[in-house]
Amino acid sequence: MTSDAGLYFDRTPVHDLAALLHSYNVDEFNSPYRSTVPLLALVKDERNTFRKVLSACRVSMPVDLHFEFKVDHQSKGRGAPSHTDLMAISEDVCIAIESKWTEPSYDTVGTWLSKGGDLPNREKVPKGWLALMRLECAPQSLEEIADCEYQMLHRAASAYAAAASFATKKCPMLAYLKFTSPETPVSAAIDGMLC
Repeated sequence: MTSDAGLYFDRTPVHDLAALLHSYNVDEFNSPYRSTVPLLALVKDERNTFRKVLSACRVSMPVDLHFEFKVDHQSKGRGAPSHTDLMAISEDVCIAIESKWTEPSYDTVGTWLSKGGDLPNREKVPKGWLALMRLECAPQSLEEIADCEYQMLHRAASAYAAAASFATKKCPMLAYLKFTSPETPVSAAIDGMLC
């Protein structure tokens, strides 16, 4: 862990990586192929690489690292909160970092809306995520964002919500880390990247 980082599980401070690991539900580590594993390894064992990633994203030190950062969608609909893998918060930036390893891509907003029986409720939830972003050029309809990955929508909204929670202005950002193994063909790694 970087010495100039505050460490949190969601918003609860933890004093070291061992305490952080004990904060996770044990089910999170049932499979070694979950992206949580390489993300924690990156932060623990590859400090210089992790600092370069943060630096490339304009994150200055010191930085607070909030793992499993939760944000509610703030809509009148029913839905689960967003759980960002890592929210890095510095003096100027709140960056929602989502990691991917072996997980498949998530549904688009259009696909997500088509699942389940309560369409009016499902329409309220993404509108709640959009409302959190307070965009000047907000989409006029959900059809405009139908091809956007639903997970990306609520992670971006989480970055905006985190940034807005501070008295000083912070820039909300979203980053996806795509982990690969030496056996992963380069074409597969590139195809799986989210931009």
